[in-house]
Amino acid sequence: MSDPALTFRDVTVRHEPDAEAAVADASFTVAAGERVALCGLNGAGKTTVLMAAVGLLPHDGAIEVGGVRLKRGT
Repeated sequence: MSDPALTFRDVTVRHEPDAEAAVADASFTVAAGERVALCGLNGAGKTTVLMAAVGLLPHDGAIEVGGVRLKRGT
């Protein structure tokens, strides 16, 4: 059995250290080969989730890509 392609566990992302969370306590798993759609209204956090998943935004919680945990960031 292979590792999931993407795992979020209790992930919170803020664009500024003291700002309200853009994404709060998000948890989900995407299996390898699975197709998913990320849908929501403007400002719902879709781009923020994807930017955190590729390591462009600091986050609290755990993000794993292909079984490799991303560092928290600064």
